[in-house]
Amino acid sequence: GSIDGNNCKIIGLTINDNANGASFCVRADNIVISNLGFENGQVTSTAPFYSSIGFGTLISCTVSNCYATGTINTTSSRGGGFVGNAGAGNTFSDCFSRVTITGTGTEVGGFAGIAQRSVFNRCYTASSVTGNTYGGFYGARNTNASNLPVFNDCYYNTTLQPSPTVAQTSITGV
Repeated sequence: GSIDGNNCKIIGLTINDNANGASFCVRADNIVISNLGFENGQVTSTAPFYSSIGFGTLISCTVSNCYATGTINTTSSRGGGFVGNAGAGNTFSDCFSRVTITGTGTEVGGFAGIAQRSVFNRCYTASSVTGNTYGGFYGARNTNASNLPVFNDCYYNTTLQPSPTVAQTSITGV
Protein backbone atom coordinates (compact mmCIF):
# COMPACT_ATOMS: atom_id res chain seq x y z
CA GLY A 1 0.00 0.00 0.00
CA SER A 2 0.91 3.64 -0.09
CA ILE A 3 0.10 7.01 1.39
CA ASP A 4 0.84 9.90 -0.97
CA GLY A 5 0.04 13.17 0.75
CA ASN A 6 0.29 14.95 -2.62
CA ASN A 7 2.29 17.69 -0.83
CA CYS A 8 -0.57 18.32 1.56
CA LYS A 9 -0.05 19.08 5.23
CA ILE A 10 -2.01 18.22 8.33
CA ILE A 11 -2.09 21.37 10.43
CA GLY A 12 -2.77 21.46 14.17
CA LEU A 13 -3.05 17.71 14.75
CA THR A 14 -3.74 17.24 18.48
CA ILE A 15 -3.22 13.88 20.16
CA ASN A 16 -3.89 13.20 23.83
CA ASP A 17 -3.43 9.44 24.13
CA ASN A 18 -1.84 7.13 26.64
CA ALA A 19 -1.49 4.06 24.41
CA ASN A 20 1.85 2.99 22.92
CA GLY A 21 2.59 4.77 19.67
CA ALA A 22 0.56 7.90 20.43
CA SER A 23 0.87 9.61 17.02
CA PHE A 24 -0.95 10.25 13.73
CA CYS A 25 -0.47 6.57 12.83
CA VAL A 26 0.36 4.01 15.52
CA ARG A 27 2.05 1.47 13.21
CA ALA A 28 2.72 0.95 9.51
CA ASP A 29 4.39 -2.05 7.87
CA ASN A 30 5.59 -2.44 4.26
CA ILE A 31 4.11 0.79 2.96
CA VAL A 32 5.32 3.74 0.88
CA ILE A 33 4.72 7.13 2.54
CA SER A 34 5.48 10.28 0.56
CA ASN A 35 4.85 14.01 0.26
CA LEU A 36 3.18 14.44 3.66
CA GLY A 37 3.68 17.14 6.28
CA PHE A 38 2.53 17.55 9.86
CA GLU A 39 2.59 21.20 10.97
CA ASN A 40 2.13 22.50 14.51
CA GLY A 41 1.18 19.08 15.84
CA GLN A 42 0.73 18.60 19.58
CA VAL A 43 1.13 15.24 21.31
CA THR A 44 0.55 14.65 25.02
CA SER A 45 1.08 11.12 26.26
CA THR A 46 2.00 8.99 29.26
CA ALA A 47 2.33 5.89 27.07
CA PRO A 48 5.33 3.68 27.81
CA PHE A 49 6.75 3.80 24.26
CA TYR A 50 6.96 5.52 20.86
CA SER A 51 5.13 8.86 21.08
CA SER A 52 5.58 10.99 17.97
CA ILE A 53 3.78 13.52 15.82
CA GLY A 54 4.00 11.38 12.66
CA PHE A 55 4.30 7.66 13.26
CA GLY A 56 4.60 5.44 16.32
CA THR A 57 6.33 2.50 14.61
CA LEU A 58 7.45 2.01 11.01
CA ILE A 59 8.70 -1.37 9.79
CA SER A 60 10.03 -1.98 6.23
CA CYS A 61 8.60 1.30 4.93
CA THR A 62 9.87 3.75 2.31
CA VAL A 63 9.35 7.33 3.47
CA SER A 64 10.18 10.37 1.33
CA ASN A 65 9.58 14.10 1.37
CA CYS A 66 7.83 14.08 4.76
CA TYR A 67 8.18 16.26 7.85
CA ALA A 68 6.82 17.07 11.29
CA THR A 69 6.75 20.28 13.35
CA GLY A 70 5.17 20.94 16.73
CA THR A 71 5.45 19.91 20.37
CA ILE A 72 5.48 16.64 22.26
CA ASN A 73 4.99 16.37 26.04
CA THR A 74 5.50 12.81 27.12
CA THR A 75 6.75 10.34 29.67
CA SER A 76 7.32 7.82 26.85
CA SER A 77 10.61 6.14 26.21
CA ARG A 78 11.79 6.13 22.61
CA GLY A 79 9.71 9.10 21.56
CA GLY A 80 10.75 11.03 18.46
CA GLY A 81 9.76 14.10 16.48
CA PHE A 82 8.77 12.27 13.28
CA VAL A 83 8.78 8.60 14.33
CA GLY A 84 9.01 6.84 17.68
CA ASN A 85 10.35 3.49 16.46
CA ALA A 86 12.19 3.51 13.13
CA GLY A 87 12.27 -0.27 13.08
CA ALA A 88 14.13 -2.58 10.73
CA GLY A 89 14.07 -2.20 6.97
CA ASN A 90 12.98 1.43 6.56
CA THR A 91 14.41 3.95 4.11
CA PHE A 92 13.88 7.65 4.87
CA SER A 93 14.77 10.22 2.19
CA ASP A 94 14.49 14.01 2.27
CA CYS A 95 12.61 14.11 5.59
CA PHE A 96 12.92 16.45 8.57
CA SER A 97 11.54 17.31 11.99
CA ARG A 98 11.44 20.59 13.89
CA VAL A 99 9.86 19.60 17.21
CA THR A 100 10.07 20.61 20.85
CA ILE A 101 10.04 17.44 22.95
CA THR A 102 9.68 17.73 26.71
CA GLY A 103 9.54 14.58 28.75
CA THR A 104 10.82 12.33 31.44
CA GLY A 105 11.20 9.23 29.28
CA THR A 106 14.48 7.73 28.17
CA GLU A 107 15.93 7.36 24.68
CA VAL A 108 14.15 10.33 23.13
CA GLY A 109 15.38 11.86 19.87
CA GLY A 110 14.75 14.88 17.66
CA PHE A 111 13.78 12.77 14.62
CA ALA A 112 13.42 9.19 15.94
CA GLY A 113 13.15 7.65 19.38
CA ILE A 114 14.99 4.53 18.26
CA ALA A 115 16.65 3.81 14.92
CA GLN A 116 17.38 0.20 14.00
CA ARG A 117 18.58 -1.11 10.66
CA SER A 118 17.03 1.81 8.79
CA VAL A 119 18.67 4.00 6.14
CA PHE A 120 18.41 7.80 6.36
CA ASN A 121 19.21 9.83 3.22
CA ARG A 122 19.36 13.64 3.32
CA CYS A 123 17.32 13.85 6.54
CA TYR A 124 17.69 16.35 9.34
CA THR A 125 16.25 17.55 12.59
CA ALA A 126 16.36 20.98 14.19
CA SER A 127 14.56 20.15 17.42
CA SER A 128 14.72 20.89 21.10
CA VAL A 129 14.81 17.81 23.34
CA THR A 130 14.56 17.71 27.13
CA GLY A 131 14.64 14.33 28.85
CA ASN A 132 16.61 11.75 30.78
CA THR A 133 18.65 10.02 28.05
CA TYR A 134 18.33 11.39 24.54
CA GLY A 135 20.11 12.25 21.35
CA GLY A 136 20.08 14.88 18.65
CA PHE A 137 18.83 12.73 15.77
CA TYR A 138 17.76 9.58 17.61
CA GLY A 139 17.52 8.60 21.26
CA ALA A 140 18.63 4.98 20.97
CA ARG A 141 19.86 2.48 18.45
CA ASN A 142 20.22 -1.25 18.44
CA THR A 143 23.84 -1.96 19.35
CA ASN A 144 24.04 -5.20 17.36
CA ALA A 145 26.32 -4.48 14.38
CA SER A 146 23.85 -6.00 11.90
CA ASN A 147 21.05 -3.73 13.14
CA LEU A 148 22.80 -0.34 13.06
CA PRO A 149 21.14 2.56 11.22
CA VAL A 150 22.91 4.09 8.19
CA PHE A 151 23.09 7.86 7.62
CA ASN A 152 23.87 9.52 4.28
CA ASP A 153 24.08 13.33 4.16
CA CYS A 154 22.05 13.73 7.34
CA TYR A 155 22.49 16.20 10.18
CA TYR A 156 20.99 17.52 13.34
CA ASN A 157 20.99 20.93 14.96
CA THR A 158 19.24 20.03 18.16
CA THR A 159 19.16 21.80 21.50
CA LEU A 160 19.54 19.20 24.25
CA GLN A 161 18.78 19.88 27.93
CA PRO A 162 20.59 19.13 30.14
CA SER A 163 23.79 18.80 28.12
CA PRO A 164 24.34 15.11 27.22
CA THR A 165 27.49 13.09 26.83
CA VAL A 166 29.07 12.75 23.38
CA ALA A 167 27.85 9.17 23.12
CA GLN A 168 24.25 10.34 23.33
CA THR A 169 24.56 12.77 20.45
CA SER A 170 26.92 11.11 17.98
CA ILE A 171 25.72 9.60 14.72
CA THR A 172 27.84 8.14 11.97
CA GLY A 173 27.60 9.04 8.31
CA VAL A 174 26.70 12.65 8.98
